[in-house]
Amino acid sequence: MDIAGVESSPRRRTLVAALGRVTVTIAMTVSVLGLVIVAVAANAPAADAATGPSAQTAYVLNSGNSTVTPVGTAANTVGTPIALTTGASPTGIAITPNGQTAYVSNFSLNTVTPIATATNTAGTPISIGTGSNPAAIAVTPNGKTAYVANGGTSTVTPIATATNTPGTPIALAAGATPVAITVAPNGQTVYVTNFANNTVTPIATSTNTPGTPIALAAGTGPWGIAITPNGKTAYVADNTTHAVTPITLATGVVGTAIPLPAGANPVGIAITPNATTLYVADSGTGMVTPISTATGTPGTPISIGAGTSPWAVAITPNGQTAYVADRGTNAVTAIAIATNTPGTPIALAAGTAPVAIAITPSTNKGYRMVGNDGGVFAFGSSAYEGSLPALGVHVTNIVREVPSIGGNGYLLIGSDGGIFAFGDAAYEGSLPALGVHVTDIVSALLSPDGGGYLLIGSDGGVFAFGDATYAGSLPALGVHVNDIVGAVRSSDGAGYLLVGADGGVFAFGDTTYAGSLPALGVHVTDIVSVVRSFDGGGYLLVGADGGAFAFGDATYAGSLPALGVSVHNIVSAGG
Repeated sequence: MDIAGVESSPRRRTLVAALGRVTVTIAMTVSVLGLVIVAVAANAPAADAATGPSAQTAYVLNSGNSTVTPVGTAANTVGTPIALTTGASPTGIAITPNGQTAYVSNFSLNTVTPIATATNTAGTPISIGTGSNPAAIAVTPNGKTAYVANGGTSTVTPIATATNTPGTPIALAAGATPVAITVAPNGQTVYVTNFANNTVTPIATSTNTPGTPIALAAGTGPWGIAITPNGKTAYVADNTTHAVTPITLATGVVGTAIPLPAGANPVGIAITPNATTLYVADSGTGMVTPISTATGTPGTPISIGAGTSPWAVAITPNGQTAYVADRGTNAVTAIAIATNTPGTPIALAAGTAPVAIAITPSTNKGYRMVGNDGGVFAFGSSAYEGSLPALGVHVTNIVREVPSIGGNGYLLIGSDGGIFAFGDAAYEGSLPALGVHVTDIVSALLSPDGGGYLLIGSDGGVFAFGDATYAGSLPALGVHVNDIVGAVRSSDGAGYLLVGADGGVFAFGDTTYAGSLPALGVHVTDIVSVVRSFDGGGYLLVGADGGAFAFGDATYAGSLPALGVSVHNIVSAGG
């Protein structure tokens, strides 16, 4: 059973969609006698956007006085500035995916400074080389490597984050003058914008080899760059031609430039986690321009005050707020994304001249428990956005809960392929709404931008809704099984793994097959869950007895049998 690219028409024709958008604010006492808990959701997988409300720290890089100012996003509280080496002239900052270290590129001193976020303490600067002038920095999704774009030598230096050791510089075209850098969501490619020769250079992270530069229009002066969560499109801020240029990364094809207002000099750029909107920091007009990714149309520029010079923008993991570093007035402004309304500027010290900003990953410390009747129990900082019993909907077949990209919603999945959307989760159709009758849905995978999902059957059938990518199924291959128990997708959403109770692994699309238990001659029938490694280069298979089997670059950290613990009721695993 499988349907590729199916979509209900009209897309919101069912009661499910309407119910999913009811906000339930009643208080109630719930009896859990007889309730079967079928899912527990905590933090999202490492490759996905995180769940939970915004409670991060924005680290603001100040080129004027060589400091980094932490700003608590919960109340926009300014912390004690972190002093870098005098005269560092820092220009770039990036934070590791685990949130433990911020790396700062010091343009004038040819160094990179690691900062421990737990204590906000600057470590020993890492030397990048005489005349390198490190301008920008980005960290791979697995957190293992920081890539530094060196404007002075037109090179990119990889740094092993485990040891803070710089590797051999990667040569770009002579005189390229790189100014910004980012890493694709799947971690396979680094993209560098070269201001002087109007190009973007891709670098394969597996070999640190630069590819053919992608040529932009003459005189564009490319600066900031951001990539959509699905890894398909890069957007480049054209500083001197007052525009933003989209690039289709699979082909390197440059799209039609999106014009900005007259006098614009775009520098920084960021994309919302749901991929619907770009925010462009424009130092020329002093505005921040939102751009719809669906239409490529700029919205009304957002004024953040008089005398401003927006230089960089970063968006909170929940997609609710854009933080703008304003070099002109020594401030940071938080913009509410739902309304594009700027808040009161957050004042920094005089002469700070903030030019970059990075936000720590989600610090959600909570989880939800979901019953087979669609009851939802939220703990800690996880959001409660309603339940089926609270709506008077009676079912007993809920098998999975999928958190939304924004973290303020979720989908409840029925074994019949029914979909119930709550909060900011997007309803994109269901099997009952399409007249498809099944009873064996066991898993669901959200697309990277939250605009679609895959439903997975125990026979390996795959049903795609919204913008989720269908990459094949077992029935379509003529493979007959009925024991699929779990699935994980690749970080860009262009592939997925299906896992059977016997530890069989089936790879589709761009996912990495790293082995299976049958291929090793290991015979089991109790695999219940699969956990993808941080960079997607491996996975763990987990058994009902707590056994753990690591493949690829997944880390084996122990198991219950290895500890002498005997159980047979493990039902899920997460990382």
